[in-house]
Amino acid sequence: MLPAVAADAMEPESDDTIVAACMQRLRTVFPEATRAIATVVTRWRSDCFSQGAYSYIPVGSSGTAYDDAAEPVDGRLFFAGEYTSRKHPTTAGGAYLSGLHAASELIRQYEETRQASANRASENVHRLRRKRRCQAIQLLEALS
Repeated sequence: MLPAVAADAMEPESDDTIVAACMQRLRTVFPEATRAIATVVTRWRSDCFSQGAYSYIPVGSSGTAYDDAAEPVDGRLFFAGEYTSRKHPTTAGGAYLSGLHAASELIRQYEETRQASANRASENVHRLRRKRRCQAIQLLEALS
């Protein structure tokens, strides 16, 4: 709700002060907004992980930069986040959708691996049965 400079200025303020300022600004657009049902105040600059950062692609880059960031590594390491969403970059919706996409890719990869493993197990069983049949035939021939 508060862009760059405003967010920096408000960061040291109390949650109540920040919510009051946001509600005041919201009422300029929606005068009927009386009170917030629930609020969450974040302080991105103070956050030890983001440190106020946000993702962007450099000027002149193509949208494939988002696709590249979302590319799994060795089919085992998957990435999600707003920075991997070509259609909805820098948004919570993009982060959510990319999470769904990464989860579905992970499930697909798991199913493929599981099926390949089941196929190998089945082949091993058939190979073992053929070997046992051959051994049984050789034993019967030796006994006759």
